[in-house]
Amino acid sequence: MHNHQNPAQPKTAYRLVPSTMKTLWDLAHATFAEGAITTVCQELNAVAVALAAQSPDCVEIRMGGTRPAGATEASMTAVVPRTSGTVTPATQAFLN
Repeated sequence: MHNHQNPAQPKTAYRLVPSTMKTLWDLAHATFAEGAITTVCQELNAVAVALAAQSPDCVEIRMGGTRPAGATEASMTAVVPRTSGTVTPATQAFLN
């Protein structure tokens, strides 16, 4: 589980698997580049990542951007089953 209190986590990942982390970082930049995909898709992708990382803070922040971006209840609900093992953060996000 991701821990915001442990800033060493990303540094450790970069040290242990630098090529994988560079690929993930490049993918993130490409996904969120202007015009690459719609803002709704960007926000839903960010929610999915936050759910997969099991980061309640990130889930809450990202869920706040989905509705203003134009996400529907159905599109937000569709993200949850695609990120297994995330019942608690997902439940918290949808209850707010």
